[in-house]
Amino acid sequence: MCSVLSLLSLGLFLFTAVARLGYPYELEWLEGGVLVEVARATAGEPLYVEPSVDYIPFIYTPLYIWIGAALCKLFGLKFVVLRVISLASTLLCFALLFILVLRETRSAVASFLAVGLFCATYEISGVWFDIARVDSLFVALLLASLLLLKVSGGSRVDLAAGALLGLSFLTKQAALAMFPAFAAYLMFFHRSRAVPFSLGFAITALAVSAVMNLKSGGWYSYYVFELPSGFERSLNLDFFTVDLIGSVPFTMACAALYFFLRGPSAESKRFFAFALFAAGFISWFSKLHVGGYANDLIPLYLMLCAVAAMGVGHAARSSAILKLISAVMVLLQLAASIYDPRPYIPTAADARAGDRLAGLISGISGEVFIPSHPYLSLFAGKKSYAHTVALSDLLILGDSETTERIVRDLLADLATHRFSAVVWDGERSKFARVARAFYGNRLRIFSDDDVFWTRVGMRTRPQFIYCTDEAFEEIRRAASARP
Repeated sequence: MCSVLSLLSLGLFLFTAVARLGYPYELEWLEGGVLVEVARATAGEPLYVEPSVDYIPFIYTPLYIWIGAALCKLFGLKFVVLRVISLASTLLCFALLFILVLRETRSAVASFLAVGLFCATYEISGVWFDIARVDSLFVALLLASLLLLKVSGGSRVDLAAGALLGLSFLTKQAALAMFPAFAAYLMFFHRSRAVPFSLGFAITALAVSAVMNLKSGGWYSYYVFELPSGFERSLNLDFFTVDLIGSVPFTMACAALYFFLRGPSAESKRFFAFALFAAGFISWFSKLHVGGYANDLIPLYLMLCAVAAMGVGHAARSSAILKLISAVMVLLQLAASIYDPRPYIPTAADARAGDRLAGLISGISGEVFIPSHPYLSLFAGKKSYAHTVALSDLLILGDSETTERIVRDLLADLATHRFSAVVWDGERSKFARVARAFYGNRLRIFSDDDVFWTRVGMRTRPQFIYCTDEAFEEIRRAASARP
């Protein structure tokens, strides 16, 4: 029964991912900002520059953007290209997870249960595995590094493990927390392996970061290290009560069982204890950051599923009672994680609404400021501007001189009608009130309340256009000419 539910969990994920893979608009509202960064990289423009109203990068390292840019040069600037990277990375995670558990348990059933349990975290970790964000590639490289470290195949393998961890860091800097954990593990228990592992990490993560920082005039370290260092000063107890005990209690129980069984070696228990601690720290600390979300839990959920499946595999050989108990816990966890995939899949009506909006924007003769969805400007053949989230990170976490300059410049741009129109997601925010003060016309974009909403993360969509009199007339004429 556990294998059947694991297959169902895998099938639900694959169905959802494939059904929305080619959707031409955002599934999640930061996907568009990622696409804008890929567009810059494709055009040969630098990613890390002095912040301005025109462009502010997200606070991530650049590997996902570089890979996306290379592929978009071949296949065009499309969300599907970036989602394929994430989907392929997730499938690689499944394969690596299967191999890791198989090496430890010699049980194909336990290995498949690991994949099923991880798929069962798809919804509770934000329905995130396949979207155009960095997380799946980051986790796949992290798991590949961990697997090579566990293989213990000599200095070349350790060097490669360090390099893979470095690449994971270059995808999302949260991987940096893994380095001291595994360097300490190697120093304590396998001292001769610490040097090649550390060298592999330094050659990739540190060397590339140093070059990037030099080329960007220090802006790389500003976005990658300085801004993300701001976090909410709270113990974040919801992480333990909601994200762990409330979401994966039976997976945690099977993982705990692993450490009490006699079957696993003391070496393996030490290794996976370090891995769980480091993954837990990554997830906990990432959620402390302003804007932390369920996707930050993916590294910890991945390691919990791996160790839980190992616990099930070893329990099956320990005693009939433990085999039954562990099987029931897996069954309960998988059954509790079944979900309806339909809310996460856009419809044909969503795509048509997006087409109409892109056409409306392209029909405005001047520039259009769409801070929450800047990719729409690109789709309409116009220049894109800074994303709301990147701007918000800067305003919350940045230095006062920079933030004051950005606010001053933005207010000046609105006051002088640098933009013929401003597209915003609501009308109650402070920004909406400011836009309305400078633009005399406001138009509601959609008459249908059910279309073009994001399907992952914060539920939002463009709702209103604030525009000049000239833009208002252009929109009105276009609407009257529409059949």
